[in-house]
Amino acid sequence: MNSDMKHLNIKVTNDNESDYLVKSVLDDEDFIISPPLFLLPKNNSSIITVILKEKKEYHSDKTFNLTLTSIPRSSVNNEYNTVSLAVRHHFKIIYRHAELQSSSFKKIKLRNQNDRCIIDNDSNFSFTVSVSRDRYDTRAKIINLSPHEKKQVMIENINTKCDAWVSFYDEYNDVIDSIKLTA
Repeated sequence: MNSDMKHLNIKVTNDNESDYLVKSVLDDEDFIISPPLFLLPKNNSSIITVILKEKKEYHSDKTFNLTLTSIPRSSVNNEYNTVSLAVRHHFKIIYRHAELQSSSFKKIKLRNQNDRCIIDNDSNFSFTVSVSRDRYDTRAKIINLSPHEKKQVMIENINTKCDAWVSFYDEYNDVIDSIKLTA
């Protein structure tokens, strides 16, 4: 999402042979979600909408959580015991306060703190990144970094200088840039 958008539509698909009751919750009071509760018929889809309550000027990106809980329709069967399991999905939504600039990537730093590698986001942007010794490591764990957030990163066989590649991802999990950093 960004400041030019009034809402974000998210398609929810049920490709199962059972109806589901779907509950959608956001953890940020600046946004509302509609509908918060709905029945999703089998082999069907529906749209949920994330709406900004009022336009505000943010000076940094916001990251908030969307939780979808899907509860299957239960059926009574006197011959068998049955168990119905609710499935909960967690998604991070980033609200961009401004267009991402490539110069913002340079505000990401790696540092050694007590023989541990720390990644430090000193920008006003949220990033989705992976940190690895190898630039093209497809197995590196992808993490989210909120503005001005610091996180410890685990890198296999890393030296105390924390020499590593930081790869930046777009909303489709495609790498948009990679930079070599040293603590």
